[in-house]
Amino acid sequence: MVCSNEPGYYEDGSFGVRIENLVVVEERDTPFRYAGQQYMGFRRLTLVPIQAKMVDASLLSPSELAWLDGYHEEVWREVAPRLQEHPALLEWLRANTRPLAEQLAARA
Repeated sequence: MVCSNEPGYYEDGSFGVRIENLVVVEERDTPFRYAGQQYMGFRRLTLVPIQAKMVDASLLSPSELAWLDGYHEEVWREVAPRLQEHPALLEWLRANTRPLAEQLAARA
C-alpha cells in the first residue's frame, strides 16, 4: 500500500508548514517480534530535501538533528546518481543535502 506521510504544524488563521513524502508499507524484520507477530513499516518513495532556511536548529534535539542529516544523506545517495548529466541540478542537490550545520553556516 502506498500512502503519504504528512507531518505538519498549522497556526490557526495564520500559516502552515507541511513536509510530505510518499511511503510504501512493507513487512519489517524487527528485533522484538512479540509471539512471532509480523510487523509493518514504511519505506520512502519520494526523496526531496527539507529546506534548511525553514528550520530553527535551536529547537532541534540531537536526535532530531541526526535524523534530518541522515535523511538528507539518503536523499543525496539515492538521487545524485540520477543527476550526473545535469551539473546545475546536481550542484543544487548537494547544496541542499549537506549537513544542517554546513547549510546554516553558508547562509550566515
